[in-house]
Amino acid sequence: MGPPMTRAADPALREGSPRYVLRGARLLFIVVSMWLAWTSPAWANQPPGPQMLLSEILILPLMMLLTALGGGYAVMRAANIKRRRWLIAVVVVAILLTGINEGLSAMLMLVLGPYVIVRGVRLALWGARARRPPDQHPAYLANASGGRLLTAGLLTCLTAVALVGLNFAFVGWWPGEYYLEQRIKQVVALELVNANKQQAGDAVYQLPELRMAGTVYDQEFKLGPGGKSFQARVWPKRMPFFPYNYLVTLPSFYADQTGQLRMIRVHKPGQRCPPNAPVYYRVHPEDAQAQQ
Repeated sequence: MGPPMTRAADPALREGSPRYVLRGARLLFIVVSMWLAWTSPAWANQPPGPQMLLSEILILPLMMLLTALGGGYAVMRAANIKRRRWLIAVVVVAILLTGINEGLSAMLMLVLGPYVIVRGVRLALWGARARRPPDQHPAYLANASGGRLLTAGLLTCLTAVALVGLNFAFVGWWPGEYYLEQRIKQVVALELVNANKQQAGDAVYQLPELRMAGTVYDQEFKLGPGGKSFQARVWPKRMPFFPYNYLVTLPSFYADQTGQLRMIRVHKPGQRCPPNAPVYYRVHPEDAQAQQ
């Protein structure tokens, strides 16, 4: 028996044949199935937020724009390097799939990020070679602008790093500040209601169970001497890492027995609202029923 037939020697496995296409489709199905099986349980029912989707949508168009501005496509044509036009369709389908959960979005950026960085490095190397004397660089760089290619390459690498960082900075970013605001209004209103149920001049506040911290916020509730006053604070304990924390703000609340809800918006975790902050809302005992 002779040696096994290779793909090149087997006509049934030549590129473009039905068997070749089915073989590639089967491999793609296995990879996608393993991808979904690994990521879905960890981020179930947690689709990517706007910042994560924005990074996915922008990364390839910006790469293409910088390549065109730097003259990279002209160099690719001169060097007879084929453009992967099918990649755009694949990425569009992949972005639609990432709507399932955040894990898929992060994994997609782990693929697109290095791809764009490789393009940037290639442009930068072309630029460095094009700046040499004409007899020291390849013929396909004869009409290329070294400065434009080098600048485009560096900007492409920086863009890839920035967008991958943007994606990972907002993994799990669902602060739910509307629900937080409604909850703290309810807590303060219920405290006022309970105090009004006491005898006149003998209002006593109780220590409530806030249950509003979650993974993004921290909280503090203090009673004054004899339970005659209280201070409630809620502030963010988690923000996207630097410098992406300056793209968003979260509320930091302060309230007391006067029923005045004060608020500031912060970029950094751990910033508590001071007692003299602007009054954001005035809570009344009647709000306790409305907030339930």
